[in-house]
Amino acid sequence: MNEGEVVLTPEQIQTLRGYAFRGDTYGGWRYLANLGDRYADDAAAIVGKDANLNGLNLWMKKGVENLWDDTVGKKTRLMCISVFWIVVFNL
Repeated sequence: MNEGEVVLTPEQIQTLRGYAFRGDTYGGWRYLANLGDRYADDAAAIVGKDANLNGLNLWMKKGVENLWDDTVGKKTRLMCISVFWIVVFNL
């Protein structure tokens, strides 16, 4: 297993499916980050609500949003985040 890689138990996968079912992408990514997934910490910063973020995380979120909005548009950005979440958890 690589550093920052997490192997999930069936129970943890069910917990993640609960986040996905509720549409709580921020909570799902935070859950994975708390398990040690280093990518998930960055993903949570990008999809989180501004009130949940501060400092570098808020700056990173705004940078990613602006990049996507300038290249493909806000509607596509929001759709891609939702589709990615569904694909990641194979729902």
